[in-house]
Amino acid sequence: MSDIPLVKTAVILAAGLGSRIADVHNLTPKGFIKIGEHSLIERSFCQLSRYGIERFIIGTGHQHEYYELFFADNSLVECVYNPLFAKSGSLHTLITLADRLKEDFLLLESDLIYENKALKRLLTANTRDAILTSGFSFAGDEVFVGVDTEGYLSELSKNRNSLINPVGELVGISKISVSTLHILTDWVAKNQKHPTYLHYEEGLVSISGSRVKIAVILDPKLIWAEIDNNAHLKRVENDIYPKLIGNK
Repeated sequence: MSDIPLVKTAVILAAGLGSRIADVHNLTPKGFIKIGEHSLIERSFCQLSRYGIERFIIGTGHQHEYYELFFADNSLVECVYNPLFAKSGSLHTLITLADRLKEDFLLLESDLIYENKALKRLLTANTRDAILTSGFSFAGDEVFVGVDTEGYLSELSKNRNSLINPVGELVGISKISVSTLHILTDWVAKNQKHPTYLHYEEGLVSISGSRVKIAVILDPKLIWAEIDNNAHLKRVENDIYPKLIGNK
């Protein structure tokens, strides 16, 4: 039998300002962008629940009241406010809620839309630490993932040509062990000023290597998208969402 524990907790990072899409979607956080009949946060919550997630922690900041109100009557969801959201990156939001995590968890960004197998690929992976990557989308503003000779996470860059061995594009969904979270929080305390402007993925790549082995799960045909700007939103509405509907 595998000694990999079942993951029952999901952390959703949702503290960002969303400034690059504010002119179109400035009334609510990005997680409340509606695609089809449901918002991104509703969609993620339902998908995660179907795959056995029983506890949700949402790291909030900008317009945090929307999440608190939306999930006010849901005992499965805890919203944790990062009061320094405007002066920090997603890594600080994760550190803010770290003391609530005593078990392995899925880590997701709030502005994603994705097919169900994105979760299945991570939850069934025979490793406690992994990040999900896709084929190259050419959507703009991508983060590319590089691996070492053993296939573990070694580099991240928005310049694909700067990586020694680029294998795919960062999706924004990861599986993180509680032991790796402890290593990450310790690394931040020793190496970063408070608060840190780093994103969580930059923290993960900073500790990967000798102390932590983070597997890279590649699905070249994964249907997904991140919505960071107006071009991303139009791509989702015109291309990604129709594919998701047709792939049910």
